[in-house]
Amino acid sequence: MQREKRREILEAVGIVAVVASLVFLAWEIRQNTAVISGQSVNELYDAIREIDLIILADGELIRITEHTADTVAELTPVERRQYVHYLALMIEVWERAIARETDGLIDPENVAGWHIYFEDFIRRHLTQEIWQDIRWNWKDPALHRRVDAALAGEPASSNP
Repeated sequence: MQREKRREILEAVGIVAVVASLVFLAWEIRQNTAVISGQSVNELYDAIREIDLIILADGELIRITEHTADTVAELTPVERRQYVHYLALMIEVWERAIARETDGLIDPENVAGWHIYFEDFIRRHLTQEIWQDIRWNWKDPALHRRVDAALAGEPASSNP
């Protein structure tokens, strides 16, 4: 009788230990997810900062990147190539943001701000002609839809 009572107590203790372990594991997963989400956002900021530092180191690049879709025709062929490369770098950062969103690594409110930022950038700097020349660099249909919508002037909230 005493042996059976001891066994019941040990089983209860074991169940409590398993439940406590599962609670701790869930807490750890939540913490790790928050850290990864923060790292994903920081990665995007770092990419933009890196592009900006390269541009700021060269006055000529500053002048070139200040052009908008309306003034691209004023660029020389070499300047246009630099400008298009700048646009491609920025689109690559947006592609990363979309990938992190798809993977659930960026908070939906945070990624909404990134979409607004990049959609505004696309509207100001990218022309339909340049997009048709470079769009083959990206295979993600979500990115294509977002860029196409931004170029069409659709509001950010309507983009998928």
